[in-house]
Amino acid sequence: MLCNDKQIAIALVLTLVLFGKMLKAETVDALQPRIRVIMLNAIGPDVTVTINCKSKDDDLGIHVVQPQKTYDFSFKPNIFGSTVFICRVSWKNIVHYFDAYYADLKCKVCPWTLKETGPCYTYSPTKDYCYNWRF
Repeated sequence: MLCNDKQIAIALVLTLVLFGKMLKAETVDALQPRIRVIMLNAIGPDVTVTINCKSKDDDLGIHVVQPQKTYDFSFKPNIFGSTVFICRVSWKNIVHYFDAYYADLKCKVCPWTLKETGPCYTYSPTKDYCYNWRF
């Protein structure tokens, strides 16, 4: 089967469009910085916590964190700016949740201190923003 110039031109345009979309997707992914979330267990001097963080796409599993120790994870947020990680924090017979990451935090490193009263986001070495547990 012989191809005419019009068919060749259409095939070339389609190839370029598909290649451009693939290249754009790889470029966007490469430009997305990794985000690191760090949580310090400061619930109490003898209190071990269990942490399970999830996003819409990922379940990071269950992690046991000793007093004054940290748990951290890193990820690449989606290109839509809608990535949210919600963490379940439990100790003894108490269970609480909080948003460990959401786009409005605008952080590359997101440090949290987990206290009995709620999580505190360390905005700077001298400034913490403390929140109530979600529920």
